[in-house]
Amino acid sequence: MATLHAQLRSGECGARWQPPETAELVEDHEYRLILRDPVAGIVWSVGSSRFPFALDPGHDEILRADLEMSARDAFDKAWKAPAEGDLQARRRTEDPTWSPVVEHGRVELVGGTALRVVRRTAYQPGNEVVVGHLIVPTATGHLDFWAVARATVTGLRESVVMMTMTDLGNDLDAADPDAEVARAERGEDQRIGRRFPKQAVYDDPGLDARFPDHPLAVVRRAIGKLCESVTITRAAPRVADEIQLEEPRCAFAAPTRFVPIPAAVLKLHPTLRLLVRSGVENWTRNLEVWRLEHVQFRRRDPRAELCELARDTVAGWAGEGATDITAEVEAIDDFDGRPQAQQAVSMRAEGSPVRTVFRWWVEPDGIVFRLGSSGPPGISDTEHIALVDAGQRTWRRLDVVSAPRRP
Repeated sequence: MATLHAQLRSGECGARWQPPETAELVEDHEYRLILRDPVAGIVWSVGSSRFPFALDPGHDEILRADLEMSARDAFDKAWKAPAEGDLQARRRTEDPTWSPVVEHGRVELVGGTALRVVRRTAYQPGNEVVVGHLIVPTATGHLDFWAVARATVTGLRESVVMMTMTDLGNDLDAADPDAEVARAERGEDQRIGRRFPKQAVYDDPGLDARFPDHPLAVVRRAIGKLCESVTITRAAPRVADEIQLEEPRCAFAAPTRFVPIPAAVLKLHPTLRLLVRSGVENWTRNLEVWRLEHVQFRRRDPRAELCELARDTVAGWAGEGATDITAEVEAIDDFDGRPQAQQAVSMRAEGSPVRTVFRWWVEPDGIVFRLGSSGPPGISDTEHIALVDAGQRTWRRLDVVSAPRRP
């Protein structure tokens, strides 16, 4: 397979792009391209993923929530490294009104639609990192263009804005009292309880011309030029109103922003399919469907045995690399006459915590289905259950239900 740089020249990866002439090649592999542009003050990183990225219209609120959660997760992970920065910078992520996402929105490119995102991955004295994304859904997955800029001398933009602010109304926020006390104790500032401009005031694009070397101005400039130079050659198809999965032979109404991953992308059980809902930095929520045939139940009421099947299946994941597995399962009300059980599982997969809620049920002919919703721990069980309930409401088999097989 050609390198990603070559694929972008030809357009075979789904989009065509010619990097700036001032960009120097650092790495070039099949799925990753890294360049450094010392003139623009940018590091470019382009990734090619075979996972789809849903950008259909009408999902703006869900998209905004996914970007917010994924960007906040990425920002918080940066603080799990050895402590750096001051108390105010660390506490900033705990303020529910503050967001690492500066701005986002759809943008029309030649050949299709893409998503433009600007966010912070670090924001502290002596270290501010701003990342601009252009996420391009394609027929074979998506491309994620990163423009990264960093500053080690920080605070000038904020200081100038703070000194020139005269309106103490809607553009100001009350200071964090704990942070103010800590600053006073360090002798940095004795004006406890003062008010500061809101983050949106500091980040106003109208200030970029006054601070052209600030990472935010540098990234916005680079992403603006990128949008003018990328051409989509193989756009992603629109998601159908109903998802039909041939491997488990079932169908249900398409859940918002979830798109099936092509069966050839992942090595899964032949009758298991996965749908994905993506954010930034490989953040995903998953919806999976698994069909199990030839399951033998010894009793006419299969609920207890169904729970045992669920427990045994999850216990086997320890041999596949999962750790810290905890699970609870119980029989619940039938699904349209089908005996069923619900299972909640927490574990670490590839080092990251995952929470999943499964619904297992037995069809009239003895076929067992498992429908599950999973994602980072920040997603509540209530959300998982609502997603599974929605799938069951429109559920149908693609094959004919055979004669009942009961003991």
